Amino acid sequence: MAKSHKTRRLKWSLRRPLSAFATTALCMVWAFGGGDPAEATSDARSYLESASKLEKANDFRGAEIQLRNAAQAEPANANIRVELAKVYLRLGNPNAAQAELFAAHLRAGNDDEMAPLMAQALLETGQFGDVLRNVPAGHRSPSAESRVRTYRGMAALALGELATAQTSLTDAERLDPHAIAPKIAIARLFLSQHRLTEADKKIDEALAIAPKSAQALEAKGVSYLARGNVEAANKEFGAAIAADPRNVQALLDRANVEANTGKLDQAEADVKSAARMAPASGLVLFLTAQLDAKRGKFQDADKILDRLRGVMHSFPQSYLLAAEVKLKLNQINQAEDDLNKFVAQDPNESKGYQILGSIALRRGDGIHAISLLEHARQLAPADVETLNLLGQAYLSSGDLDKAKAVLDEGMRKAPENQSLRTERALEDLAAGNVAESLDQLAAVFKGGAGNLAAGPPLVLGALQAGRANVAADAADALLRHDPANVFYKQLLAVALVAQHRSVEAEGILKSILAKQPNLIAAQRNLAQIYLMTGRAPEAVKLFQDSLKKSPGDAASMQALADVYARSQRYDEALKLLGRAQTILPGSSAPGLASIALLEMQKKWSEAVDRARAMQRKFPADLNVADVLGRALYESGDKAGSIAEYAAAARQFPKSASILAHDAAVLTTAQMYPKALDAVMKAIALDPSSAVLKSNAVYLTFLTKGSAAAVSVAESFAPSGKPREPAAVRNTAQVLSDSGHTSEAIALIESWEARSPSGDLVAMIAGLYEKEHQSGKALSLLKAWTSAHPNDVDARFGLAQIYGAVARPDLALPEYEWLAARRPDNSTILNNLAWLYSQKHDARALEYARKASRLAPDAGAVADTLGWILLNSGENAEGLKYLRQASGSLPGDTTVQFHYAVALSRNGENGEARAILERLQKANVAPEIAPQIQVMLSKFSSNTNRAEAIKNR
Repeated sequence: MAKSHKTRRLKWSLRRPLSAFATTALCMVWAFGGGDPAEATSDARSYLESASKLEKANDFRGAEIQLRNAAQAEPANANIRVELAKVYLRLGNPNAAQAELFAAHLRAGNDDEMAPLMAQALLETGQFGDVLRNVPAGHRSPSAESRVRTYRGMAALALGELATAQTSLTDAERLDPHAIAPKIAIARLFLSQHRLTEADKKIDEALAIAPKSAQALEAKGVSYLARGNVEAANKEFGAAIAADPRNVQALLDRANVEANTGKLDQAEADVKSAARMAPASGLVLFLTAQLDAKRGKFQDADKILDRLRGVMHSFPQSYLLAAEVKLKLNQINQAEDDLNKFVAQDPNESKGYQILGSIALRRGDGIHAISLLEHARQLAPADVETLNLLGQAYLSSGDLDKAKAVLDEGMRKAPENQSLRTERALEDLAAGNVAESLDQLAAVFKGGAGNLAAGPPLVLGALQAGRANVAADAADALLRHDPANVFYKQLLAVALVAQHRSVEAEGILKSILAKQPNLIAAQRNLAQIYLMTGRAPEAVKLFQDSLKKSPGDAASMQALADVYARSQRYDEALKLLGRAQTILPGSSAPGLASIALLEMQKKWSEAVDRARAMQRKFPADLNVADVLGRALYESGDKAGSIAEYAAAARQFPKSASILAHDAAVLTTAQMYPKALDAVMKAIALDPSSAVLKSNAVYLTFLTKGSAAAVSVAESFAPSGKPREPAAVRNTAQVLSDSGHTSEAIALIESWEARSPSGDLVAMIAGLYEKEHQSGKALSLLKAWTSAHPNDVDARFGLAQIYGAVARPDLALPEYEWLAARRPDNSTILNNLAWLYSQKHDARALEYARKASRLAPDAGAVADTLGWILLNSGENAEGLKYLRQASGSLPGDTTVQFHYAVALSRNGENGEARAILERLQKANVAPEIAPQIQVMLSKFSSNTNRAEAIKNR
């Protein structure tokens, strides 16, 4: 952008005589010009006539040249300077217009002509404050004063001074009732206040005076755009351009609409047309940069925006675009700086806070991200992208309940939004639908080649489901896409911890903290590693160092309190939380954490007292009401808990979690009808929750019996699928899971008698086995398979029962038969591989590899393959699969033992020993326990031998 002329800031009023200095200066100019004054006047008149003709022909470039010639011929003529200023305004060069008006002022030009033009020039360069300071209201002719007050009103509107704007514009309309400019300006004021009907009235008044007014038609288009009617808006912009092809504003309005609807070529054509008339226009440059950004030409857009830096304050949207471009160029700090300028100028626009929140999330600062995104959500409650990011922020901070609530809200507003749909699959994980939900997330993420928004929930969901390898692969793919993203680095670190690769995770977290030492999320994750590896003092020091630098850092206090709690230093933790509560009087979080500490120590009375005190301080906090109800229940005051949850349900009728907890305490008190009512209300609020539906089936069974429970389960089944058989099986499963296995058996048996099938027989047999009736299960399956030898479901059930009763000799032929008919069933192939391995059959490795190819993420399959490889001498490859299995099945002691053996055989004795020491305290299989002792003894003797050698 060309440098602006450095003009003095003069106040414009009535004409005033030239000073002696100015008069002398003009005489000097005149003398310097030389020539005959009469001849100069004649030349000037000729140039002026030529300029007038060129203006009528819309050749303003030619008119500019002729007017410059006229000004050179007659340098003391103020009117020529005024005409030249008008031409510069038509050419979109308000800076040059200001210079000519200043020259006219020095030559005692007519204030009635100059003041409105100077106000217009200042307005067009974004110098809104200067319009109000330097072109005051005065006693000009009604027409001229109306124009001045119109521009003053427009400047006040641009500054957000709406009352001043309305007063000035009303005066302008009163001074010249037939002028359309004040009416259009008032309409724009009404549009800014979303008073659309009043705006339309003013625009129609302007059109009644001048039906083909380009300004009025353009304003009409803006009104349609405010209503969301893009097609009608574009039609009006087109009409404005047809009425005045040089109407730059209409061209830019239409270009903006075209750019936002993907018509980039049409938008570019309009912008180029506007640029020919107003090459220095900030809006032209802005839209040119916007088009480059939309085409992915971010370097080009950045260069254009740099030219705008001096006038960005004139239109805050340029700061927002600049920030988005800087983000694409991975210039995070510059983007953040532009966003802060944007929100400072436009604090009620949600987009700025949304992107700032995304930056905080990218840096791994979940707490700050939540604060920013919650503010964006308040400003734009229906914005789905904000809800998506806020859900991720809550996920990153480990608050799955709030994440779920936010993502549910987004799903209701945009049920087809792919990002929200995939993140919402986390609820299926919580409900146990692991395979389906992770498959959905993985399909959308596509290893980083698809929707990246599915990546973080895929990582967190896989971790929740115990599939550490899936989590690590997804986090690694995210980091390949954005290597500087701190949030992605932390996701990878957490996944590595789940894979027992704590050394690598520690390295990542330390590298993050080297650059951002006060990043609480990274500190917490590193502290977790220190605690896992028996380095509690280092975990404590991590946060103590932060508090030395920032004694009032409440977040560090809460994190250190958590470390103390994990080390059972409860009193110190409570003191820290008390300090944090003092620093954060408006937050319930420290107090809720204190109550949780008291519950951990089973100090129920103190927990209840503190919860009641919290309720008095935070009467509208749902979480406080919830914790009070829970504390009362745990203290043994079931009646008090029921009363508290009943009150909470009345106070928070839209909270599915409160209603679910209300149902839970009512169930324990055997108040089944009320509990069922509460659960059904919760389902209405959270219709996708499998857990709530399962509870509804169970409570219906307790209230109305099996048939009614089946009916309720059937009502939850997806349409278009066989509903009744699935409902019967689901109901039986719910009954069995809740300890009513005999009722489940009776239900399935009654259905099987009406409609016998192999899958039902297999389910009944499984229920018999659960009731320790293995003989009955075998008899049922043998009878069925004898009559139906090709029934795969029944034969599979029979093979599993043989395995459960330790008859591998009978299970093996069944699995061989099954493998021939179901060669794509990973469970069958995995079980067959295990049976072959017990017989030292070479086919074990072949089938284990086939199973792994079919189910690469299954922990049990990875365990089988890894153990077979280890026992075949393939220690390194075996460790790879057993590490995966350990991350996927952290609670399976046999799998953890296999992993410890693999670590030991690969020389990683320290980590192996730590795992074995944990297993020593756990309930392990009888055949494993002595092997653990042998390995630990061997480690101890090796350590003692090493110490002895060291001390020689």
